[in-house]
Amino acid sequence: MNYRNILVYVVLLFPLSGCEQDKSPEIIAVEAVRNTSVELRPPPVELTSHLYIVATVNDSIDGVFLFDTGANDLILDRTFAMHHALDTLSTADRSFTYGAGEGKLAHEYLSEIQLKFDGREFTPEKVRMMALDSMLGDVLDHRIDGIIGYDLFKDFIAKIDFDEETFTLLNRLPEDFETYSRVQYKIAYRKPMVTVEAEIAADRVITANVLFDMGSADALALTHRKAKQEQLFSVVSDDDCSSSTSEGIGGSSSGCSLSISSLRIDKTLKVDSINVWLGKDQKGALGLHDMYDGVLGLETIRLFDLLFDPGQRSIYFRERLVEAPNTR
Repeated sequence: MNYRNILVYVVLLFPLSGCEQDKSPEIIAVEAVRNTSVELRPPPVELTSHLYIVATVNDSIDGVFLFDTGANDLILDRTFAMHHALDTLSTADRSFTYGAGEGKLAHEYLSEIQLKFDGREFTPEKVRMMALDSMLGDVLDHRIDGIIGYDLFKDFIAKIDFDEETFTLLNRLPEDFETYSRVQYKIAYRKPMVTVEAEIAADRVITANVLFDMGSADALALTHRKAKQEQLFSVVSDDDCSSSTSEGIGGSSSGCSLSISSLRIDKTLKVDSINVWLGKDQKGALGLHDMYDGVLGLETIRLFDLLFDPGQRSIYFRERLVEAPNTR
């Protein structure tokens, strides 16, 4: 099967209770791993389709986590949790999670979980447990022990420097923050949303409210509802639609690829010549729902170094000298 890059999107997640914000200017670096290796080693950020972080669970268990602003909570892989005998709550709390694809994945809850990044400790009230690695491991070609969601860093500013290959948690904006362009985002369904303008043709621009999703490898993906509403399937050839599939938390997902002239983020930042994924699912992250119009993914996001500031609902972008995205 011709897989496209995976889209990870998790809904209906509970907020996390992080540690209190430290007022000192101390900077804490967070290590991550290359997604071409299963070894726990730096550099923190690799310019590939996803961002992985190494963190410690309950003081002694190292794990590899996919960083995903499209998710809310901390999620641990079921095999990882069972292997390390982590405590589960009552099976009565078992539920289901939807993501890319039309299916759903069962999850349970873990108790008394602590996550540590080089001196920062986070203690979520509840942590989800799902069969992540069996579902996503082969598609990602990388071991995955869990997903770190948006809420975990809500008390800090996350600085992601792709050129220096670092992921850093800050207590305040760095001195050079004025060299970045600021985009304010809105919160919907406990997730960060930004407005984009996609130039479909010289005389046609569409506006979309999209999820800022670092768990997606796409440049831009539009939901089935939005693509139908804008009549975009009529400008895509049958060949582009017939065999395009992907894998995600919800299983297989289908869609089409459409090349567009340019994309603007919040009327401020411009990216030229990208491919947009048009979802054809009835359900799931790119289905017919009306929660958002689409997903802005890492293939576009990684063209910029970032300051992600949940406290001010702001994302600061600084352009990097890299090639334009081409995900399809």
